[in-house]
Amino acid sequence: MIKHTTETRFESFKRWCGTKALPWLAKNWQWILLPIGILLAISKLKGRPPEVVTSELVGAGETIVKANAEATKGVEAAQEVKNAEVQAIKEQHSEAVKRLSDEQKSKVTELESNPQELNSFLKGIGKSVGGK
Repeated sequence: MIKHTTETRFESFKRWCGTKALPWLAKNWQWILLPIGILLAISKLKGRPPEVVTSELVGAGETIVKANAEATKGVEAAQEVKNAEVQAIKEQHSEAVKRLSDEQKSKVTELESNPQELNSFLKGIGKSVGGK
């Protein structure tokens, strides 16, 4: 004979958990966590798989070191050439500045005596600085 109750499936599940499942779990919890712990320990011990190096890459490190050394020598040589060019440009610039300064110093006595020449000289300088 079938027993009819008003109990829902959820209520039946709750009653089963309370009467059978939870006491069993409280008594045997270590047997559930033991396999999980063993699997975690094994996965930690395995770590990453070892790297497999193809035969083409054996000795590639030495080639890279040689290429880096050659590149460094090339960069140093280019830097020396650049420094020499920069020094030559600086010398030319300082000579040009000194020459212009000497020319302007020689004109000082002329320009102090004649205000119109001073005015035209200053206008010329203003145009050259302004880029006109």
